[in-house]
Amino acid sequence: MTTTSIIHSATIKNNCPLCFNTEGLEFTFNQEITETKFYKNSSKDLIEKLFCHNCNNTIYPERWDKHIELVYEYHRKLAEPKHVGMSLKPITFGLIVVGILLFAAAVIFVLY
Repeated sequence: MTTTSIIHSATIKNNCPLCFNTEGLEFTFNQEITETKFYKNSSKDLIEKLFCHNCNNTIYPERWDKHIELVYEYHRKLAEPKHVGMSLKPITFGLIVVGILLFAAAVIFVLY
């Protein structure tokens, strides 16, 4: 199961390229987290989104002006991903221990 977690969110006072309103633009930076029975993996890549709450549209980077890009760069530096990498769950450690024990038993059985 893949979920997203909001890392950083900020409302900005720039003009919306679609409705030209200065209120309602919001940057959100999300991190994808994949979780199974055996492990939990957090991606280092962030999903960025600029949304205007006045015209209810997502503003894609092609429509950004230089002022929005400067604000984006600032907020991108503030959005640090949480724990990046894979962490194993206790059931995985149990399976590893059982595998090692079975391997050791097989080796002992073959040697004696």
